[in-house]
Parts: sequence; structure tokens; C-alpha cells
Amino acid sequence: MFVLVGGDELLLDDAVRVARNGERDGVEVRLVVGEGMQHDYPLTLPWLPESRAAFTELVGFVEGLGTRA
Repeated sequence: MFVLVGGDELLLDDAVRVARNGERDGVEVRLVVGEGMQHDYPLTLPWLPESRAAFTELVGFVEGLGTRA
């Protein structure tokens, strides 16, 4: 499970809770918190280095899924 959340958004606590519950239940979880970022920052602010880093994390996570059998 890939969870991407802005550090300054109302859903931060919920996103962290979902990630922790997934980990507790044995799900592989990658939680990315964009410090100081708003909700959906990679989509609405694609020119920011933080947004580019979030997309890089997402691509790496998805590509890693293909290596598991």
C-alpha cells in the first residue's frame, strides 16, 4: 500500500492511521508525508521539488511490485 499525504492537511492523522493499521496487519506500506505540503500537492503543484520527489517514490513503489512473485 502506498500512502501519500501532505504534512499540512486535515487527513494527515487519518492517513498515518491507515498506514499503521496496514503495517500491523502485515501489509507492506510505504508512507510518504510531504512536510509543509497541502492535500494533493503532487497533482496541483507539480513544479515543486517535493512533488517530484513524491512521484519518484510512487514510481519506485509501483516498479517494485513487479519484482515480487
